Amino acid sequence: MPRDVSGRTSFAPVVKKVTPAVVKVFTSSKLQNASYGEGPGPGMDDLLRRFFGDQAPGRMMPRRNFSVPRQQGIGSGVIATKDGYILTNNHVVDGADEVKWPCRTGREFTAR
Repeated sequence: MPRDVSGRTSFAPVVKKVTPAVVKVFTSSKLQNASYGEGPGPGMDDLLRRFFGDQAPGRMMPRRNFSVPRQQGIGSGVIATKDGYILTNNHVVDGADEVKWPCRTGREFTAR
């Protein structure tokens, strides 16, 4: 490793060399335990009824068809092989339904 004029080691040449292999990793998954139109959570029904009677907020709410919300995530990875294997931390992709990474050329790839 080269040293600068003050005698310290510089990591700049290493960073310059490995930076092209570092990628962003985007994830998408269905939001767990999402409830819409089902009224208040457990235990809240009695409390709300005490104050509002049978017209408690959420009790008369009609059920609606909502699309399942999705949770988005982002992390980083390193291209490990020429054929595109990427290494990343498990917590980045754990539970993800879809994993993508954009290439510096503008193309986007979906993991298999």
